[in-house]
Amino acid sequence: MRGADTPVPAGKYLVDSAGAIQYLVDPAIGGRVSEYEGVPLTRYAAPKAQLFALIIDGILTQKLPWDLVLLGVFIALMLELCGVSALPFAVGVYLPISSSAPIFVGGMVRRLVDRMRGGAEADFSPGTLLSSGLIAGGSIAGVLIAFLEIVTDGAATRALNLPALFGTEGGLGTLLNTIGESEHAHPLWSNLWGLALFASVALFLLRTAVRKPSGAEAPPPK
Repeated sequence: MRGADTPVPAGKYLVDSAGAIQYLVDPAIGGRVSEYEGVPLTRYAAPKAQLFALIIDGILTQKLPWDLVLLGVFIALMLELCGVSALPFAVGVYLPISSSAPIFVGGMVRRLVDRMRGGAEADFSPGTLLSSGLIAGGSIAGVLIAFLEIVTDGAATRALNLPALFGTEGGLGTLLNTIGESEHAHPLWSNLWGLALFASVALFLLRTAVRKPSGAEAPPPK
């Protein structure tokens, strides 16, 4: 469609001074174009944004699937009557398994910590503060990586590609290319290393949460 004089679908376009189309404005999240000039476009996974986009678009176009909406309403009412909170259930339904599985593991760690401590964890306990730091740190790191990716035109990501830096020769290069995200990576070993790192973070969180805060007074002798 770039520079074409033929009619184009309705949408937002950037044109030059002569009025010729140069770019199609189609956000990476919630966009409608699946491919351009025969090349498939990669979309960012954003379940929450896509859900709200579906609802808003359905309301504006008067094509909202009310049967599914009412079905969800009745399921939520049934869950509330059974004593189950509908909001966490709904979050687990629309989130992909890659996002809901770590949340489930975190909930299991919290449950184990509550049992080991003999009660619910306080809002300012070490485990809660560490979990908050992990969430905030992950969000900030994601924003910084995306910013560097845009500013450096991908050079920052390529600089962090350890398999490409060390090559495929030698012991370290072979190890990194076997477990890293490269064409030589072994899918099983890559997943096992990722699982091991995730388990290490979970164990560190568990150890921090069950540890008594510094300066805590010892219980009086009986």
